[in-house]
Amino acid sequence: MEITEKPMRPTTRWRDRLARQPELYPTELLEAADAVLDAFDSEVAALGDAPSDAEVVARVERVVTAFNDLDERHGFIETIEREELCDHIDAVLTARGVDVEALAGRAGIGRWELTDAWRDW
Repeated sequence: MEITEKPMRPTTRWRDRLARQPELYPTELLEAADAVLDAFDSEVAALGDAPSDAEVVARVERVVTAFNDLDERHGFIETIEREELCDHIDAVLTARGVDVEALAGRAGIGRWELTDAWRDW
């Protein structure tokens, strides 16, 4: 199954904010964040037609822990960035055909708690 529509990346929004607040997102951070999102997109795209919950969750864990590392180095994830990242993770999975609501339900959590087990931000 292919990704149906590519969601807008949080880094696109962050770059838009640079005009108003250039100190928010250094170039090094944006490049590293895009690399993390590239890896996530590739890993999600590589999922088979009927991925197991464990396969999907492993991809979520990797992207979340990678952003934990970036946030530790740059201290940039506040409420808006957190919401944008979580929305993006959900949107990429949904576009790939993953029923995020059902996945979360099988794990005994709400849809918006999918990243909580690993998220430091």
